[in-house]
Amino acid sequence: MNVSFDTQQPLIPALSSGRFLDPDSLLSHVGVLDGAVVADFGCGAGYFTVSAASLVGVDGVVYAVDVLDSALESVEGRARSFGLKNISYVRANLEIPGSTQISESSVDLVIVKNMLFQNDRRKSIVREAVRVLKRGGRLLVVEWRPRSQSVVGPEDQKRLSIDSVRTLFDEKLFVSVELIPAGDYHYAFVGIKK
Repeated sequence: MNVSFDTQQPLIPALSSGRFLDPDSLLSHVGVLDGAVVADFGCGAGYFTVSAASLVGVDGVVYAVDVLDSALESVEGRARSFGLKNISYVRANLEIPGSTQISESSVDLVIVKNMLFQNDRRKSIVREAVRVLKRGGRLLVVEWRPRSQSVVGPEDQKRLSIDSVRTLFDEKLFVSVELIPAGDYHYAFVGIKK
């Protein structure tokens, strides 16, 4: 697998709205298509869930996955306000293998956004993503940039280095891994499952 990136190079904010993440731009860049199946792991308030649901259209489906009922309720309210009916809500602890109960090899894109820094069992989360991904499916991991001098996001010592997140993409499981721009406060990787 060929992977090249310069971890010292600042990431350009091409896929951000102002200085923050722009879910529509980032998901379009990753290639979310009409009719796709997407899983948003750790969906939180659902900004990426709602964006993905709009992009996949009525023939697609998005799984909003979170351990918190309050997060899923928030996403459901947001989806209702946009008239979206193609979202399935899944309460799951992503650190437990198989907890999503999403069928194996059934998902085109798994989104893991701003959550790995909060979890000790990061490899378990990535394994669950790989389990549900189709062959050729994509894993999008978005995390807070370290040393960003930002008042937004977690404390710097809780943020994950680009290299530590890159190591989660096992070469035996992914054909390619690309570091992509994700705004001033984040970085993102996209991996394609073998």
